[in-house]
Amino acid sequence: MDLTLTSDDDISSNEPELDTGDDPEDPGDAWDGELGGALEFFWWADDGDNVYEDDENPITDNVVNLANLDNTFPIALADSQNNVWDPNNPNPEPIPGDETVYIAKAWCLGTLTLDPVVAGQGEDPSVDPGVNCNGELLGNKYQTDGAELNIIFTAIQARNNNEFLCNPLVEPLPTLTVNKILTVDTQGIDVSDFELHIVGPNGDQIVSDNVPVPNLPTGSYTVYEVITGDVAGKTFTTTIGGACTDIGNDDIGEVTLNLGDNLVCTINNVENP
Repeated sequence: MDLTLTSDDDISSNEPELDTGDDPEDPGDAWDGELGGALEFFWWADDGDNVYEDDENPITDNVVNLANLDNTFPIALADSQNNVWDPNNPNPEPIPGDETVYIAKAWCLGTLTLDPVVAGQGEDPSVDPGVNCNGELLGNKYQTDGAELNIIFTAIQARNNNEFLCNPLVEPLPTLTVNKILTVDTQGIDVSDFELHIVGPNGDQIVSDNVPVPNLPTGSYTVYEVITGDVAGKTFTTTIGGACTDIGNDDIGEVTLNLGDNLVCTINNVENP
């Protein structure tokens, strides 16, 4: 299920509304209203009586403001990891065919608070809906405003689709860090005398010591260094470590990056006597 606010419009302006300091309506602007910011709602998996009871599972993340939907939707009602009508089942089932399930929705122009009815005691929302709405603090600036939204339900058959996820986790592109470790006896030699490189699908990149390089393509990478500064003719014993494997005597490390990886390769130099 997905919900999108498509307009929050100041459709017209009357005198009480303008007296609050509200700007006159702009006929070309569908987002110059205040109604969306004053509408709150709460949805839950209901048993069919449209009363919020204390054993019923919220679908929205508590009370939601209509103008602030980014962290709320889309919502998986039922997939291989979720079923809002049976939230404690470690092996959630799809919605059965030929069976009615209920989504209850409470809307409030003002402040919406939850006051659930004891499980099994719900009768009718006109008696006790399990929620409270308080609009006492609202003024006249919401007059003549209108908000419109789209609610979209998408259904996928469960047969032969046991691993389906409504909102699959998208792994971020990998990050690679090269950490330079230097042990020297000669004064004046430091990390800045070494140029660090990673080589992968983007080609050969010069990187900074211990600075993560994000959003890299997946694939195989090599890591190496070049002495570019004045090291007074000194030589070094180099060890490649961390996430990198030393692939030989060329002081080159190798690593494979996959989605979601955040790896660190080390290049350890010890000055030879």
